Amino acid sequence: MRRVTLFVNGSSKNGKVVAVYGTLADLLSVASNKLGIKASCLYNGKGGLIDDIALIRDDDVLFVSEGDPFVDPQNEMKGSDEHSGGHTDWLTLNIGGRCFTTTRSTLVSKEPESMLAHMFRDKGESVCTL
Repeated sequence: MRRVTLFVNGSSKNGKVVAVYGTLADLLSVASNKLGIKASCLYNGKGGLIDDIALIRDDDVLFVSEGDPFVDPQNEMKGSDEHSGGHTDWLTLNIGGRCFTTTRSTLVSKEPESMLAHMFRDKGESVCTL
């Protein structure tokens, strides 16, 4: 048995883990019931349209829409951060096999002359050194 996590298109909140069985129409019916929408399309995390149940793997994360195009949930998160005044530019860096999550603004402001600051600074942004 395969299982997947379903989210409403454009959201990464209130996901539902469901078993995958039968046909794509069966999965869309389960998605409709679990998410409270009229599910008609499934997308993978990169926005690819799922049109065959054989394409779904165990532990996939899928986004369910009512027919509208794929909306990246990362864009939703960035938009809400902008309105709340928080950092909007979260980055995950793989350094020597360990993952570190920070913001671009932290990288460029804490050590402004570092290589990371130079790599992630906006092209028009300059550094004032005393």
